[in-house]
Amino acid sequence: MEIRIQPIRIASSLETATKTKSNEGVGFGELLNGLMQQAVRQQTIADDLSAQLALGEIDDVATVMIAAEKAALSWQLLQQVRNKLVEAYQEIMRMQV
Repeated sequence: MEIRIQPIRIASSLETATKTKSNEGVGFGELLNGLMQQAVRQQTIADDLSAQLALGEIDDVATVMIAAEKAALSWQLLQQVRNKLVEAYQEIMRMQV
């Protein structure tokens, strides 16, 4: 069984959400949900490849390492987006009314 590693595509989540809501635009929550699903997919692929490598089903270590790094980068991106959201919220809460 061969698993192909797909490139990380942030724009694809945006395009998918845009197709469903052509007139209203894309919701930020939908974009974040798409990014989260993509990160989970990347992690699942990395886990599957790691298990296959451990079982001796595949012998391409580079493919496993690339998949693991893509998964790590996906989670780091989500973490940075979360951090920026928290910073923006804190800034709004500090505003004088």
